[in-house]
Amino acid sequence: MLNFIQDIEHQIENLDYFNDKFAYDKKQELTAMKIVAETIILFANRHADKLENLSKQENDIQLKKELEKIAKICRKVPANRPVTFHEALQYYWFVHVGVITELNP
Repeated sequence: MLNFIQDIEHQIENLDYFNDKFAYDKKQELTAMKIVAETIILFANRHADKLENLSKQENDIQLKKELEKIAKICRKVPANRPVTFHEALQYYWFVHVGVITELNP
């Protein structure tokens, strides 16, 4: 998502308001896309916060480690490119929830 955000910012910076009559509309759409990308990252970080809190309260060592691992993955994706299969699944899930939320407010 951070790469997408950088691409969006680059596109906004390069809009030609003098020669493109749709430049303002494009800026509005790009801005909305940036907001959504940043919001999905925020959503993932909230999940990580909750998982970290749960892991601090957990007495079962195995479950505690699993919660910490998932929290670490939620901090990484969707902001950054997934590397492992687990990260890819988590990345997909956050993006999927974002799309479903947009389609079914």
